[in-house]
Order: sequence, then structure tokens, then C-alpha cells
Amino acid sequence: YQVTANGADVTAEADVQITVTTDGYDQAIVVSNGKFTAPVSGATYLVQFSVKYSGKTYVYSYEVSVESAYVATGTEVISFAEASQMANTATYDSTLAWLQSYEGKTGVVKMDAKNWGYFGFKPLQDMSAYEGAAYLVIRMYIATPNYDGVLWFGDKNNCQTAVKSGEWVDYYFPGDVFTTNWANCATNYDIWYMAMSVSKAAEIYIDEVFVVYVEAETEVVTFADEAQVTNNAVGAEGAVVTWQESYQGKTGVAKVTAPNGWGYFGFKPAKDMAAYANAKYLVIRMYIETEGYDGTLWLGGGNNCQTAVKSGEWVDYYFPGEVFTANWANVSKLYDIWTMALSFSKPVTAYIDGIFIASELPTQAV
Repeated sequence: YQVTANGADVTAEADVQITVTTDGYDQAIVVSNGKFTAPVSGATYLVQFSVKYSGKTYVYSYEVSVESAYVATGTEVISFAEASQMANTATYDSTLAWLQSYEGKTGVVKMDAKNWGYFGFKPLQDMSAYEGAAYLVIRMYIATPNYDGVLWFGDKNNCQTAVKSGEWVDYYFPGDVFTTNWANCATNYDIWYMAMSVSKAAEIYIDEVFVVYVEAETEVVTFADEAQVTNNAVGAEGAVVTWQESYQGKTGVAKVTAPNGWGYFGFKPAKDMAAYANAKYLVIRMYIETEGYDGTLWLGGGNNCQTAVKSGEWVDYYFPGEVFTANWANVSKLYDIWTMALSFSKPVTAYIDGIFIASELPTQAV
């Protein structure tokens, strides 16, 4: 910086110091190379230059108002890239604060949550931008050691998920719960249905919230219309498969009624198996209606395909992709009853929304 006194250039006794402050924001605003990032859009900032010369400190100051040009795009729901996004948050019985960084992430929200504290947020984009989202994902760091509480989203039982402490984790919640609850986002949130809550007190950091889609290329079979059940699904060993227009918030589902143990649900992939090469997981999205069902699911008859199940909620069941690709190497027939179908060890009534492949295992997956 050039320093002058009485119209002449002089040498300051120390480097020029620059500080930036704004009312209502008590964190340090970093100035680098004469520039700063305004954490609050629309706020007025006091910029002060101070310099020492001839044993005295001289201060020059001015005010500047900064309007944000930030525009959310793509899958972003809210990212906290700048503090102004805090206007789209709310909480109940907890405190929220914006931080410039935490554990390698820039622009985060610190939540000091009490028991059943809520974190509500309003999406930055119109809800039409999230149509068809398979998951709402909240990237979060739980600093409380050995945290054993649970997370809820939308106050629905199917949104409960296990948690981890001491690392950034992407927590997956059903996309339809998000899109349904925020169908009208004129208000910031409804505390009982439109927020994430924690069952126990915790110190939490939230980096961003975004949606994830299941791309059309990954679909193995869907049941959008009755013809897809007729042509691509079959029951055996007493199991009956029928089409249903809707069930528990899903449209176009296959209903499986298996009154005997070891009933089978067979399905034919919609595409040639080459489309699913190197699939890491085969995912079956299913709702077990039978209350308290304690049977197991099997795919392909191998022990590595057994998985625990839940009743009364939509669950994505993940099976090894290589079992799927190996067993369906020959799709000239609809299925081989012993090696190429999903089986239930006990009598059950279940609904299947769709089957697809995935490359990653979400945090909440069974």
C-alpha cells in the first residue's frame, strides 16, 4: 500500500493493517491480499486501514454494503457457502452458528443440539428443482465422542439412521419424504415434519444438504405400469405377484403375497445384462407390510445375500452386484427359481417399488 503524509510518499513504521467488521457478526472476517468474503449478504461493513508513522497510529475507514450474487444450482438444497444462507435456517431448543471452516470443510453450520433439538432449513431453489430425488443427503460431522443417539428427518420412523462420531458422513434420507414435506416451501419449516432432529444432545457440524438421483441408466426394473409386472415379474413356491397403482407414497409397485415360507419373487432385467456390467450393488426398494417380520431375504441362494429386514417402512436392500450379474448372465428365461430370484424365509406381504444398481453403499442402507 502507498502511504502519504502532507502529499508526499512516506515509509510506514509497520505494514498497513486492515480490519473488517459488521454489526451482529462476531467472528473474525479474514482479509487476504486486500480482499474479503462477505459472510452476510446485504450487510454494511466497516473497513478500517491503520498505519503507524512518526510514532502515531493513523486510521482511515469507510463503509461498504455487499449484496450476494450466490445462486444455488444443480442438486444443492443448501450449502452454507456464505453466512447469508443462515437466513434459511431455524432451530428449536438448540443454537446454530455459521463458521468459515471446520475439519477441512469451508462454510459450515455449528449446531449445539439439546435432546430432540431440531435443525430446520429452507431450500435455496424452488422445489421443482428436486423433483424425482431418490435421497436427501445431509453431510454432517458429529463431534460428540461415541454418540449413540439417532437422527430423524420429517418425524417419520423410516428416517431413523445410525450415526458415527468424529468424521464427515453423508446421511441419506428418503427423497420422497423431503419432496412431500416441502411441497409448500413458502415457510421456512414446520418443526414437526420439516426438520432434522437428534434424539440426544450433541455438538454437530453441517457442511451441506443436497439431493441424489437414481439415474435412468441404473434401473433394472420398475413397475410404473401393470405391463411391467406382467412381463418382468413372477412368483413361485406359492408366492403371487400383482400390480398396484400406489402404496405408502410410491406410485406403481409390485405386490408380493407369499403365504408359505420360502416364497420367491423372480424378475427379468429391462435391459441386456451388458448394461449392468461391474455393478457393485443390486438394490431392491421394498416395504414389508407384515408386522414384526423376522424372516430373512435371499438373492441367488448364497449365504452372502442374506440381509436383515424391517417392517412398516420403505427400505433399500443392498445385495452384492456380482451375485446379480453372475446369476443373470443368461437372461433367456425369466428366472431360475433356485438361483435367480428374491426369496422370503417366512410368510410375508411385501411391496416392491423398483430394482436398480448402485455404485456406493449409503450410510443408512441395510
